[in-house]
Amino acid sequence: MSSAPLQLASLSGVEAAKRAAAYAAVDAHVGRNDRIIGIGSGSTVPYVVERIVQQGKDLNASRIFLPTGFQSKELIVSNGLQLGDVDCHPIIDVTIDGADEVDPALNAIKGGGACHLREKVLAEAAKNFIVVADYRKNSNGVLGTAWTQGVPVEAAEFAYSKVMRDLTKLGGKPVLRMGKAKAGPVVTDNG
Repeated sequence: MSSAPLQLASLSGVEAAKRAAAYAAVDAHVGRNDRIIGIGSGSTVPYVVERIVQQGKDLNASRIFLPTGFQSKELIVSNGLQLGDVDCHPIIDVTIDGADEVDPALNAIKGGGACHLREKVLAEAAKNFIVVADYRKNSNGVLGTAWTQGVPVEAAEFAYSKVMRDLTKLGGKPVLRMGKAKAGPVVTDNG
């Protein structure tokens, strides 16, 4: 993945919207004094990293970037940014992440991309948590209208039956999400 900025004219309407949202989020929320930065996952995150790289090598040389999953780790490394982890940096200045759906009150569904637990840990550790979402992620007042696959829940393999039973007791209708190109369930970035 190239760190060179894409030309706006070469982007489709959706990609242009994602890029505009990511650039606006970085410009407004990743300041010169932010040194520990969480990088989330999803289709807007490459544009987040692209904009951070554009802030300059001198500034980024003093920063440490924490990924929520494989995609963001690869973006951090391939763009020459310093990789860190939450064990060494339990307080994060700002985390920027995507969302599956966001309602008008800024409630969100997250975790559909299988980085669920790591996204939550970096969000909770951040002084400022910023969600980047293009217009397709807006709900019409009620979560679940744009993202219809249900609320993602990550469960440890040994306990998934109990989690399914507990969710049913709460009134849910849990379904084990199966992998598309593999036999068996989706395995998250956290295993």
